Amino acid sequence: MSPMDELFEEIDELMDKYLGSVSYKRLALGKWRPAIDVYELKDKIVIIVDLAGVDKDQIDVVIKGDIITISGVRQNPSFSKGVTLHQMEIDYGKFKRSLRISIPIKANEVTAKFKEGFLWIDIPKESEK
Repeated sequence: MSPMDELFEEIDELMDKYLGSVSYKRLALGKWRPAIDVYELKDKIVIIVDLAGVDKDQIDVVIKGDIITISGVRQNPSFSKGVTLHQMEIDYGKFKRSLRISIPIKANEVTAKFKEGFLWIDIPKESEK
């Protein structure tokens, strides 16, 4: 992750903390941050990403070294002209989340599945020697 990306992540976290769901990236850059859970099991790391409404073909997962990056886009619904918006709480647009995995992993054995709006990523751990 570049220093600029790290800065935006920190600013976004502060803005979320003090402004609630109105994030800096959403307002300024049209980006949003899907919620992520990370679990460590005996033999693997499991990452679950909340991507309701995202087409699975719009999701990209990349592992470089000890960084896993999940990115994609959730498209705005398209309506015919003449629609009045009364409330907007769902984030749309591009997203990108990067996480550092601080333990040795088998990057070539990572699997992912998309089920009921959640992306499940299984990352096998290297065997302890």
